[in-house]
Amino acid sequence: MSSTIKMSPEQSTFFLFLILFDAVLSETIVWGQLSKDITLPCLFTPGEDEIIYWYLADNYYVHSYYDGKDQLTSQGSRYKNRTSMFASEVNKGNASLQLQNLQMSDENKYNCYVATKKKEEFLVTLHVAEFEHLAIKYELNDMNKLLKCYVNNSSPNDSINIAWYQSNSKLKENISSHSSFKITNIADKYQCQIHHKFLSITWNGYWEMTNITLTVNVVEFECKACETLSTSFFITWTFRNESLEIPMASMNSSTKNLSISENYKHRINSIAGELYFQLKDLTKEDNGEYVCTVTTKNSMSINVTSLTVIPTDEINSFKRPRNFFATGIAFLAAAAAAIAAVLLYKVKKKGHQSQNREINT
Repeated sequence: MSSTIKMSPEQSTFFLFLILFDAVLSETIVWGQLSKDITLPCLFTPGEDEIIYWYLADNYYVHSYYDGKDQLTSQGSRYKNRTSMFASEVNKGNASLQLQNLQMSDENKYNCYVATKKKEEFLVTLHVAEFEHLAIKYELNDMNKLLKCYVNNSSPNDSINIAWYQSNSKLKENISSHSSFKITNIADKYQCQIHHKFLSITWNGYWEMTNITLTVNVVEFECKACETLSTSFFITWTFRNESLEIPMASMNSSTKNLSISENYKHRINSIAGELYFQLKDLTKEDNGEYVCTVTTKNSMSINVTSLTVIPTDEINSFKRPRNFFATGIAFLAAAAAAIAAVLLYKVKKKGHQSQNREINT
């Protein structure tokens, strides 16, 4: 509620202007995101001894500026410590107001009154929209690989658009805050884009998979998606198969120290500050998917490594039948050669006996 205010000479002049001024104001519409900051624009003809008032339609004071500085004695309580002007820009004709930590209750019509030798007033209509808690999720459902892309908090209605891409080709698009997509080719890269049409903000989700088969007892996992990031990020690594999902490790970009879960304390080797680690002592129990999730302010990337471990004893057992087969072939070849030699000997011997009989005759 507005309280009774003792007016300064400047405020009296301002209210007299409001009484006499009955023109239709030009309106600027601005959209701001809940909990973020927004700038309400107000550009005027530069002059001297600027008097600036930002107020609501019911004369509720938002911000005042005159005598070359902010005058906040009469400021409404719900705007305390949340408004500021660009003081160095005022003499250039910029009376724009920055409003911090937007609330839904800030949605309103704001008047910007500026008096120099010329008196001007502008109307700014502020709308506040929600666009929070966005994610892409990877799920296994009856052996089908499924991606889900969503935003949990969004407003107004019908403001969200989700598009899906497979290897950079757009496949489908719909107006909704939740959407899903079935992975049809694990060799392809998938992407979802969530767009807020009023805030003009686009959020991206990415997914890709790599298959690895190992005959050694150690494997290295790295964060490929982190190599080109210039913003802060958070990484998690998770192991999962058809029945289990176990957290492995996590890392924050501000420290780049790997935090390892208890289940893997004695099996993970890492180097401080490096975006990779080694998992040792591999067995068949480690077969499954290793999911690396990288979260930033405007995106989330899921990199899946499907690992198959073949133990050494199984490799040897695979080799033995092949060696036996090769030995059998060699034995049969040797036997055939021996039989051939015997037959050849008998043929030659018979030939010699025939020649001797002819000579004797």
